[in-house]
Amino acid sequence: MEGTVAYAQVREKTMWLQGTKYVGHYYEPLGLKPPEQANGDGAQLSLEGLTKINPDYIFLGYFN
Repeated sequence: MEGTVAYAQVREKTMWLQGTKYVGHYYEPLGLKPPEQANGDGAQLSLEGLTKINPDYIFLGYFN
């Protein structure tokens, strides 16, 4: 797969870009490329922040 892939965790009032420290087991074996901001721990995101990262693909998870 070409392009970047973001794993985003959507919570009640926030969104979190999952970092390679926590979801590297998805990126590496599947040959997926994380956005630069996903290296390490990841980061809390706003919708505007997500548009700045501009991943080619997004996997969403909802945690309440």
